[in-house]
Amino acid sequence: MKGKLISSKADFPDLQVYWDDRANVARIAFKNPEMPTRLEGFTAGTVIIAAIGGAITGFDVPGAGPTILFICLLAAVWAFRLGMHGRKMRRVIEIDFGKDEFRVIRNGSITVKRQLQRLTNLTIERHPEAELEYRKLNGRLGPKQKQHCLFGFFGTMGAEKVLLVSRYEYPSQESLYQVSQAILWAVKETASRPASVPAKAPERPEPQAVPQPVGIKPPLD
Repeated sequence: MKGKLISSKADFPDLQVYWDDRANVARIAFKNPEMPTRLEGFTAGTVIIAAIGGAITGFDVPGAGPTILFICLLAAVWAFRLGMHGRKMRRVIEIDFGKDEFRVIRNGSITVKRQLQRLTNLTIERHPEAELEYRKLNGRLGPKQKQHCLFGFFGTMGAEKVLLVSRYEYPSQESLYQVSQAILWAVKETASRPASVPAKAPERPEPQAVPQPVGIKPPLD
């Protein structure tokens, strides 16, 4: 991560705040548990089925039964944990004072970009589709209901509500609160930090006017 670490475990146990004085950017880095994609869910289900089948038939292979059983158990545990807890993705929130930008980055790709000065508030709420999912599933618990979200409010009077980060966490421990406080702290802590002044190219001397001879008048027509 570019920049100098300016936070400690005592400040924020599960994330780090960096200050890049050359770019005038504060960066908040953390691992975010996220809901598996459909492909990952299908893969996890297939792995579990294959693991059960492998465990049943593994002992039929002479000399390889224990090894196959161990591999199948590992695959089943991985698939179960993926389905229960999701996967952890690299997240970085950039507070760019130089460009006046607020950016959310997921595995190197920008997912949110807004004008920093337009940020007016932060809230933590349920996933916006949780209620709809609850109705569709007739009260059963679904993946959207296992998430909570960090929202940012931008624009005049915070009129634009933007989903910044959703976290797959059930039961919810409100761990995104730490991220929201880190954003507020980073803005307050680094806004007054002086940015490095880039070296200027040497200035070229202004061209001087060529002096005219004194006492010589232009010829008459």
